[in-house]
Amino acid sequence: IVADTGNSRILRIPALGGNFAVLATSANGLSSPGDVAVTPTGHIVIAQFSGAIKLCTVDETNPNICETVSTIATHTIFSNVYGVALSPKGHIVVPDRDTNKILQLTFRGGQ
Repeated sequence: IVADTGNSRILRIPALGGNFAVLATSANGLSSPGDVAVTPTGHIVIAQFSGAIKLCTVDETNPNICETVSTIATHTIFSNVYGVALSPKGHIVVPDRDTNKILQLTFRGGQ
């Protein structure tokens, strides 16, 4: 799973090659996604350079489509997000370049 920043989309690229699938685009509310992390339950956490953190719920019948893309944190919390990761306990960890802080969000797996 990769963020295509310049085209504002999230891609699933097969490990063994082949065609990629576009999971989400600007039509889903994406704007310059900079990084992604995949939760143990298969949700995709998306960090946007705008400071928003989005959550993509993958369609269960078609894993190549984001069924929903919802905002879980906004620029009121973050200024210049440039990455996202998951801690061993499942928290979303986000570095903010402008504030020089690393912030942690609690993620409840099925939500």
